[in-house]
Amino acid sequence: MTVVTRRSVVSWTLAATAGGATLGVTGCSDRRTVVVTGQVDPSRAAAYRAVAVRGVERTRQLWGRDRVSLPVRLHLPRSVSQWAEATGNPASASGYAGSTVRRPGREPVVVLHPSAWQALTPEGRAGVVTHEIAHLAMGPDRAAPWWLTEGLAEYTAHRGADDRPGRIAGSALPRLRADPPDGWPRAPADASHSPWPRYAAAWLACVFLADEVGERALLQAYAATRAGSSWERACRSTLDRPASRLHRHWLRWLEDLDEPTTEAAATERQDGV
Repeated sequence: MTVVTRRSVVSWTLAATAGGATLGVTGCSDRRTVVVTGQVDPSRAAAYRAVAVRGVERTRQLWGRDRVSLPVRLHLPRSVSQWAEATGNPASASGYAGSTVRRPGREPVVVLHPSAWQALTPEGRAGVVTHEIAHLAMGPDRAAPWWLTEGLAEYTAHRGADDRPGRIAGSALPRLRADPPDGWPRAPADASHSPWPRYAAAWLACVFLADEVGERALLQAYAATRAGSSWERACRSTLDRPASRLHRHWLRWLEDLDEPTTEAAATERQDGV
């Protein structure tokens, strides 16, 4: 099975949606919350809509009810070529299960990879969709550090999860421990390889920070970076401590996490988390 992980956020022209019928499901409130387009099986569209409705609520719980503009728009391409055309990602970038696509003058659209449904568990599907809805709440972001933007989207997706961070991170945790970064996590450099280790590192950084300084303070620091502040300045102004100290404490925190079981590490990519 092709390994499917999370996603990227891109600003490309959304194609392949013209002629894609809006697939409705019973329930007026759901139709107002989520609009699904694409020529796929109606039952799959309905299932994705149900996942997205729950993702909207989870996102609002962290970011605020007014931060998610409705309806959320999901597009389900039929083929990998349609996925590549719609997102601007190369067809070989099968590791990205979803992308938030922004087009000038149009509402943003969450585009989901056609193979993601089969490759992901129900938890993985919910995580992918919620991560992308979190990006809608966060808005276009070119100023904040990559790891903070993606880590917070992933944090939104896993917030309140029953599993411990070490199990969710899977094999990414021992890799991170074996080769700890000298700075905060960096974006994946090659779309042909699984991006999960970098995304997991970004998420773990945000889990630590939320535990260390509190969710509200972390979101304030993120807002400061979106406004143009460096992460270092944001740490001093909103968190009242230097970024270097937080980084050292994060690395020590990683060492205290429980290692994932062999079974969890083997199945983590099918979970898509």
